[in-house]
Amino acid sequence: MAGPAFKGTLTLTTSQLKQKFLCCSGCSNEYDDIENFARLLPCLHSMCNQCVHNLAKDGVLPCPECDQKHEFKGDVSSFPRDNTRQDLMDFVRVKLAPGAIICQSCGDTKQASFRCKNCSEFLCEECHVAHKRTNVTRGHELLELQSLQKKENLDAFCHQQKCPDHDRELELYCNKDDCQKPICFICALLTHKQELGHDIKEILKISIEKKDGMRKRIDDVNMTGREIKQIIESIGREVQSVRALGKEVATEINNNFDHYIQTLEKRRDELKRDVDKYVQIKAGTLENQLRNLKQQQKHINEAAEFADQTLLYNNPPAFLQIEGTVVDRLDKLHNEWFDKEPHEVATIGFNCKGLSQEIQNKVSTMAKVWSSNAYQPNTKITPKQNDAVQDETVTFLVVLCNYVGKPLTEDVGHLKATLTDPNGATVDVRVIQNGSEEFRVTFVPFYAGSYKLDVSILDKPLGEHEFQVQPRDKPQGSNIDASQLDGATRPDFTLERKKAHRDVTVTPDGKTFVNSPSGTLMESTKDRLHKFKGTYGNTLFTSPGKFYYEVNIRYKIRSQLEKSNLVFELGLARRNEMDKKHVVDGQPHAWSMICSQHVDCDAICLHIARGGKCLFHETLSKNAIGCTMDKTFGFLLDATSGVWRIFDASKNKSICQMDDVDCSEPLVPVVSGYNPNQVEVTMTLCTGDEE
Repeated sequence: MAGPAFKGTLTLTTSQLKQKFLCCSGCSNEYDDIENFARLLPCLHSMCNQCVHNLAKDGVLPCPECDQKHEFKGDVSSFPRDNTRQDLMDFVRVKLAPGAIICQSCGDTKQASFRCKNCSEFLCEECHVAHKRTNVTRGHELLELQSLQKKENLDAFCHQQKCPDHDRELELYCNKDDCQKPICFICALLTHKQELGHDIKEILKISIEKKDGMRKRIDDVNMTGREIKQIIESIGREVQSVRALGKEVATEINNNFDHYIQTLEKRRDELKRDVDKYVQIKAGTLENQLRNLKQQQKHINEAAEFADQTLLYNNPPAFLQIEGTVVDRLDKLHNEWFDKEPHEVATIGFNCKGLSQEIQNKVSTMAKVWSSNAYQPNTKITPKQNDAVQDETVTFLVVLCNYVGKPLTEDVGHLKATLTDPNGATVDVRVIQNGSEEFRVTFVPFYAGSYKLDVSILDKPLGEHEFQVQPRDKPQGSNIDASQLDGATRPDFTLERKKAHRDVTVTPDGKTFVNSPSGTLMESTKDRLHKFKGTYGNTLFTSPGKFYYEVNIRYKIRSQLEKSNLVFELGLARRNEMDKKHVVDGQPHAWSMICSQHVDCDAICLHIARGGKCLFHETLSKNAIGCTMDKTFGFLLDATSGVWRIFDASKNKSICQMDDVDCSEPLVPVVSGYNPNQVEVTMTLCTGDEE
């Protein structure tokens, strides 16, 4: 069923139309209506049916035009047949070679001179006469090829689309979500009954609606394309600025170093290479961004061009067979993310302040050649502690010696330590020079079992040490009486690992906190805490509600703590109150208890204070090497009434209560630990059903 003529004109030349839309992207052969008909891909490029079958493999079809890989389920029929190409093929044939068109009615090789718009057939003179005489076709619209050659739109070239099941004209459309296709009247009566939930629409009306929707999406994607074009131009200008600035800096370097050519020639060349490196980095980054944006712009232009072309076809059934694919592609391109600012800007400079005054002193120290005569058999790797325990800091001292056993005192570059855990995984750990003869390797082992520490320089092995890590002791149990908890829930939460301060460690299970770095290079994220040397729980305590959790705390003093040195802090705080200081104590919306060296007691004491008033004080241990503490604390928050109670859970004893907790905004549990060189702190969450 033909729709009203779409009066838009084609913007490409006939040759361009043939090359761009009528030739397969795979084999470059022209499409036909039999075996090599066009199939439309999600990227809006097309291939002939034969190439689609040949290239599809293991549920993936690569597009030869843009290299995108399209996944499909079942067979390749999920890529729709594009019957709009039939209309375009006839249009191009009439434009390029009307004399080569043969009559499609009589089967002879007679040259066609007419086309029946209703039957979509080319007719010779005799068939034209018979067509006008026959009752069935007498009223059809017949057009001379000469007049067709002057047409600039596809209105006269519409091909009738018939139902593959009933050979009837597709005059209706099923708008049900899982149908969305043209149908005939018999389909509507037999398989697409409205009482079965099918939504039958008149095909012309739905075609107009969907064309309007596609035009809106074309406008949207073109707007995105224009925005990308502006960014491309901006980045292009920035590339020029980077290169121009690079030349200016190079010129500035030349002008300054002309005074010191004899002594600074080598250094000048080094700095110029640095400029080139930064220019290459910046320009390379920008050019890579340009390439990506241009590729995105290309996809947009191609999609918009294809969609514009699709709107020119006055063939509702054929149009509706591909409309979903086209709209999906336009929506994807419109919503596809892209950076709207250049990834680099022209920020390169040359600092030469004080160069002439310091030149004699600085030149000799600008570079250094180092050499090590470390002798592998004499390398000493010694643990600082007797036993290595899971989730507790382990430290090894490394001393490099020459072949006569003399410790090396020079600064050694590129010293590397690698740890292999019981699972066979390897990780590089930090090495810190601990004096003139000694290096320190410190890390937190997360698993119990056999470990191996390898030390090397420039991948040359210097020594290895195998050792065992013992399982951590079960935290001291809780003796808390359930009657004290007043029906509170015990949320099962963990501590944020990736957001913890880089100088502390949270184990992979999120249950244990250690007040020293893991030894590995931690991922840097913008959300990581920078001041507060701890982390917080991944749960929110909100009003109304009652919440209870426990924390087992163990510490061991390595060396005496100095005046008022902090050991640990536990508490509750609003998230935005954290990281303003190295503790949350004293913040307006934070409540906590602090353990530190107490000057008056000359001991390690626990303090709970609020508003300048001490609410609780207890001595936990002496301030002496080797002293330890193992205690489980319970925390009960009644967010409904704003009451926070702290228990010595080991003794089933309430030790403190705060009545001024503001729960109008969510609170998170916080933990922190300090001074790892003096005291090692391990805190383990006991949440949920744990004891």
